[in-house]
Amino acid sequence: MAVGAAILIIGGLWEVVSQWSVAYSVLTDLQSKGPAGMFVASILLSPTLRLILIAIGLAIVLKDYLENRHAAKSLLAVTPSTASIVPLYVEPKESPRDERIFLPEEITIKSLVDLTQGLTEVQAQGLIGPYIGKWKTVSGPIGNVTQDEFSKRVALDIRIDDLLVMLWFDGRWLDRLTILPPRHMIRANGKISNISRHGLWLSQCELL
Repeated sequence: MAVGAAILIIGGLWEVVSQWSVAYSVLTDLQSKGPAGMFVASILLSPTLRLILIAIGLAIVLKDYLENRHAAKSLLAVTPSTASIVPLYVEPKESPRDERIFLPEEITIKSLVDLTQGLTEVQAQGLIGPYIGKWKTVSGPIGNVTQDEFSKRVALDIRIDDLLVMLWFDGRWLDRLTILPPRHMIRANGKISNISRHGLWLSQCELL
């Protein structure tokens, strides 16, 4: 585009300069130098030459403008076929880090809760930390089933050795859990999310 603009400017300036009386006097002097000078002067004074320069400049500028505009549209354009293969949500896959590590049966709910006895929550964190994120299989009678209206998760609580175990299920378990009556015995797997003096909290639970 710079080349076309330069040619366009030269052609325009030449059109202006050619009208100056000084330019005409120089060209007249050139004509007096003989046939060769007259030939050169006739070309320089020709309106056709100036119009050709202007036309070439305009053509180059227009060509560069159209090419740049097309390139910009190509970068911004998203075809329907491309958009259709871009998923709005990708189901997360379990990595080796997410491998389920289950606590052995001899590590009971009571033994986990006992780690927090006589300590503040901050003090207990160092003792319960190794168990957070591990998986535990529990069983016991249902106390209550509720659903969180915001997250749609379902909470179910059971009692084991007079200790509360709160199990959180995602919404797809709602239909199965709502038909279970109080004191119905269940068995489930869950990921330990918290341990306190009151009991155990499990997330991502699954009925067995």
